[in-house]
Amino acid sequence: MATKRDIEGIILGSCLREYREKLKEKDSKWTQQYVAEQIDLDDKHYGKLERGYHSDLRFNTIRLLSKVLGFSIDELSEKIDKELEKQNKQSE
Repeated sequence: MATKRDIEGIILGSCLREYREKLKEKDSKWTQQYVAEQIDLDDKHYGKLERGYHSDLRFNTIRLLSKVLGFSIDELSEKIDKELEKQNKQSE
């Protein structure tokens, strides 16, 4: 289990939070706890995901999150790639 944040984890967490917050704008039930319950995950663990402490998620967890939060895995991958590209340009 990852105990430190890395850039991939931070970006992944940011994307997950963004998807969840968009849903929460329409319905307040979309808390971290609610999402965690939907994918049978401890809410503290899910909170760590959104804060960037776990970049090495199992594919099944990402698949479940995509169903619950309504994004495609391709869409998530593209968002992460774009953010990594931005980070790389900023560090040059």
